[in-house]
Amino acid sequence: MVWTYRAEFVPPPAGLCLNPRYFIEHQSLGYQLLPPRAPQIRSIPLSPDTRAMETRSLFPLAITADLSHVTSLLSTFKIPSSTTIHIHDTTAHIGDIRAYPGAQTAFEIVHFVQRTACGPLDLETYQSLSLRTKAAIEDAFVRRMTQTIGPRVAHQLWSLFMGGHDHPSGPCGADLLLGNTNIWSLDAVPGSGMCCLHVA
Repeated sequence: MVWTYRAEFVPPPAGLCLNPRYFIEHQSLGYQLLPPRAPQIRSIPLSPDTRAMETRSLFPLAITADLSHVTSLLSTFKIPSSTTIHIHDTTAHIGDIRAYPGAQTAFEIVHFVQRTACGPLDLETYQSLSLRTKAAIEDAFVRRMTQTIGPRVAHQLWSLFMGGHDHPSGPCGADLLLGNTNIWSLDAVPGSGMCCLHVA
């Protein structure tokens, strides 16, 4: 059940407050109406350290930019080989990454996503996807290209791609990420054996 609050003033029935002066005097003595007891969330004390965290300026990471400056920061976070990395945008799950045998660092995963996003989209890879995913990728490509070359040429480039012709401006891996080219976080989900890469 969802609780809602609706403010409404209803004057008390006549005779309920026989001595308004007594009521007003007692209110002015500092009596307070308290809300009913409810479960309380424990607060966690913050660190007194006011220095900026090392990773504060780390995110967002532009996938299409040079990432060599974050190698040391991301290399300390190890990802076991059995881990599935779910890629989420702001509204939905948009893909998975399966780790190769052996532990990998977060940087290796981010670098893999970068290589994928910057490389051309393979028609065979595209055709192996679900219809819903294909439609989303086509929409992301057309939207991206419409901003620079217009909708007519964007649709022509898409038709060339579907015909098996490569073009330098054709679909790329960034379209697999539905145009989300910034990484906002890479988090391990405790007890689940998976990680989540958030992109936008």
